[in-house]
Amino acid sequence: MNEKGFMGFKGKIEDLSNYMSEKKYLDRSITDYGGLPQEVFEKSEPVFVLSTGRCGTKLLTNLFETSVNWPVHHEPNPRMIYASRYAYENIDNGIEIRKSSILSGRYELLRDAYLKGKRYFETNNQLSFFADAILELMPMARFIHLIRHPGDFVRSGIRRNYYIGHDYDDGRIYLSDNQLWNSYSQIQKVGWLWNETNAIIEQWKETTIGNNVITVKSEHLFTDPSVFRSICDFVDIPSPADNKIKQVIERPVNVQTKGNFPKYDNWRSEQKKELYLIAPLGKIYGYLNDSNYDCK
Repeated sequence: MNEKGFMGFKGKIEDLSNYMSEKKYLDRSITDYGGLPQEVFEKSEPVFVLSTGRCGTKLLTNLFETSVNWPVHHEPNPRMIYASRYAYENIDNGIEIRKSSILSGRYELLRDAYLKGKRYFETNNQLSFFADAILELMPMARFIHLIRHPGDFVRSGIRRNYYIGHDYDDGRIYLSDNQLWNSYSQIQKVGWLWNETNAIIEQWKETTIGNNVITVKSEHLFTDPSVFRSICDFVDIPSPADNKIKQVIERPVNVQTKGNFPKYDNWRSEQKKELYLIAPLGKIYGYLNDSNYDCK
């Protein structure tokens, strides 16, 4: 056997070994693999977090992993970074585009979780514009809409150079009016991102039927163990004891260390006004108060 033939044979052995290694962990016996995709979609009860990002999704990942005995996906591959922007830009062109993206990007992960008798959990904010497609594919899916004070999100985004050279700016959404967009300050751009993302999620929430979505403020998640207990009740998983929840909450994760921009309370009044005008959901969510601004 020549070297090329040997390497091919070796690859087949490795593939078979990996297959058998994975198969021994399967919890379900499947005889109809042709019908497996439909079975996965109909019977899976996945959990997804919808958010802008930078709002506690990594903390929520760690909290979930204290409750379940399997991995919770925070940023699985593919990351769906540009796919998220593409979904937003084509949101009026039909749901099939978004369903195809979910099928190509997540089916294997969903299938593997199902075959192993586990529920699929994902906290990746890049799926926020795919909620309608996910629910149509998997009617038993549950969603957590995680929101954070827009001032805190904007501060984090500015410190990470959103819209002025961040690695993932090609996957970030943009205002379609280029002239208006180019006139915005960085506060306005990142504030618009916060508002537009949450607005799309809110529009979808208005169309859903049933108890498949819950809204949580990250500030409450950061401080009150009962909030995570309510999330566990919602997704029907055991809740850890309060002391274990506190241990996770008190351990900082994904903390922003680079960049220099003041906390929202220390912004100038004109900066706060910029955010107030660009992010009207901030008032609806109870974060921003119009009595503090002269917005006439």
